[in-house]
Amino acid sequence: MKRTTVGTTIWLLVGLTWSVGTGAAGFLIYRSNTIAANYDRMLEREVYIQDSARQMQVRFKIQVQDWKDILLRGYDPAALAKYSQAFHEDEKAVRDQAEILTRDAPDPQIRGVAETFAQAHAELGSHYAAAMQSFIRAKGNNPRDVDKMVKGQDRAPTALVDKLVDLLHQRTKAERASQKQALASQSWAVSITLLLAFAGIGTGSGFAIRSMSGTLRRTACELRETAEQVASAAGQVAVASQSLAQGSSQQAASLEETSASSAEIDSMATRSTESSRSAAGLVTQSQRTFAQTAEALAQMVASMEDISAQSGKISKIIKVIDEISFQTNILALNAAVEAARAGEAGMGFAVVADEVRNLSQRCAQAARDTTSLIEESIAKSTGGKAKVDQVAAAIRMLAEESAKVKMLVDEVNQGSQEQSRGIGEVSKAIAQMQQVTQGTAASAEESAAAAEELSAQSQMLRGTVRQLAAMVDGEQQALRGEVAPVTARRLYGLSQDRAA
Repeated sequence: MKRTTVGTTIWLLVGLTWSVGTGAAGFLIYRSNTIAANYDRMLEREVYIQDSARQMQVRFKIQVQDWKDILLRGYDPAALAKYSQAFHEDEKAVRDQAEILTRDAPDPQIRGVAETFAQAHAELGSHYAAAMQSFIRAKGNNPRDVDKMVKGQDRAPTALVDKLVDLLHQRTKAERASQKQALASQSWAVSITLLLAFAGIGTGSGFAIRSMSGTLRRTACELRETAEQVASAAGQVAVASQSLAQGSSQQAASLEETSASSAEIDSMATRSTESSRSAAGLVTQSQRTFAQTAEALAQMVASMEDISAQSGKISKIIKVIDEISFQTNILALNAAVEAARAGEAGMGFAVVADEVRNLSQRCAQAARDTTSLIEESIAKSTGGKAKVDQVAAAIRMLAEESAKVKMLVDEVNQGSQEQSRGIGEVSKAIAQMQQVTQGTAASAEESAAAAEELSAQSQMLRGTVRQLAAMVDGEQQALRGEVAPVTARRLYGLSQDRAA
């Protein structure tokens, strides 16, 4: 089963939290807009109905006042016509408003009161019409008699219209309270849902963080053990390299003694030969020396090529270290970005990420410096090889000329040649042994240097492990869990003492 990375887990938690918050906010906004729209529609309808009822109430009272004006000023035909017209207009307006309320009122009780008012108003209108005919026939001279005809008839419509206005006012208050209660209930429901959702997210985040901490803790332990094993191996390599260097030094001393003995034998053989043999011996020795020199130069060229090849391998290793440092720097930058997004809670993690990035940059700088030194060594080795090739060509030319001279004196130095050949073979063997010894010593020094570098890398790895453990378990817990590789350090110190 494929494991989820730390970054993926964090992004999943952030995405889940954002999704829940956004969904809840969107739902709350949607419901709030719906309730507000319903409230606006309700308010518009209720205000319209209530305004119609109040207009009807006002016009009805104006109608009653117009009737009183007719009775008071109706003796004047012009005033009678004026107030009669106003009376009939108000009567029609009240009748129209009653029809609107009867048709559009949302509540059955209000519609019933409006219908009852319309009936009472129509009955009152018939009484007003009869009284108006009597008043016109009397030419406005019987206002008291006419007033008695309609006296008390307007009380029932007045009570009904007042009741209608009160019912509409009470209904509006009830609708407002209902909308407020619905909004409050919706807010509570969304709040409880958000609380439960974030509690679930918090619980899941706790489990995820605990799982990641366990994984990081196990990784830190494995890295600590690996660093200790690397340090121990580095110490052992250093000891073995020092031992090899000591053996090479002893072997070189023995070869020097053997070389001295060989020179003494050659001197005795030279003194025992005649002049011709001396000349032949000198020519032969010169040719042999040229051959040995050419061979030494060839071996030197091969060694320089090996050094160049080894330098190339080391350059590849340093390149890998540089790439690791680059990747570490990228990871540190990503960690710093995540810490910055986390805000104040990620400040500690940002400091750790910055320290990791600084270490990776220092490692990368050291790798670049080492690469520059190796490239400089390769360049110098290449230049030396070219010079050695020139020297080898000159020696080959000298060897050819010595061969010509040897042909002239070959017949007179044949006996001395046999003896000189044996000495030459011994000298060649000694020279080869010296070259091997020198190569072994150089390899031992390189191994010691590699062991030192490996020990330094293990120290840096242990420092990184300590930082990782401190990030997971805390600094004190990381210090208690660290096991110092004392044996490897002692071995490494012993190798340094022997080298000194």
